[in-house]
Amino acid sequence: MMLQHKYAPSNNQGFTLIEFLVAIVIMMVGLMALLQCVNVAIVRNLENQYRDGAVSLADERLAAETAKTFTLISSAEVSRLVIPRPINNTFKNYSVIRSGSTMPDVSGLPLADRDSSDDVYSKIVNIRVSWRYKNNRFEHTMSGMASRSRSNSPNIR
Repeated sequence: MMLQHKYAPSNNQGFTLIEFLVAIVIMMVGLMALLQCVNVAIVRNLENQYRDGAVSLADERLAAETAKTFTLISSAEVSRLVIPRPINNTFKNYSVIRSGSTMPDVSGLPLADRDSSDDVYSKIVNIRVSWRYKNNRFEHTMSGMASRSRSNSPNIR
């Protein structure tokens, strides 16, 4: 008697081992991309928080300068400060540079009718805030102007 071999019936309904391994690799690549998206989102969020802190600090400094009386606003002085601000339960150092300039009177009055102190009716205040994040330097600049009216000057007729 001859032995007959029984073959397993053909079953084309499942995955082969190679197909399964390829599917696992594709899923791993997709999951790694999703994890990297989370990291990128965290970095961008922190950059935005640092920038918002710098804008807030520049706005506070500019408001404090322009709230002064006109004669107390210095147009020649340059000041540099390092100010720590709380961001996410830590402190971030911001460098603040304040500078200013004057705008001469362009009213067209003859020089004989003007005093040199009366030539300045507007002062410009510049606030520059800079900070570092991941070895990159970022900067935000804000400017404002303070003016006085010509009627405050005794020499103008």
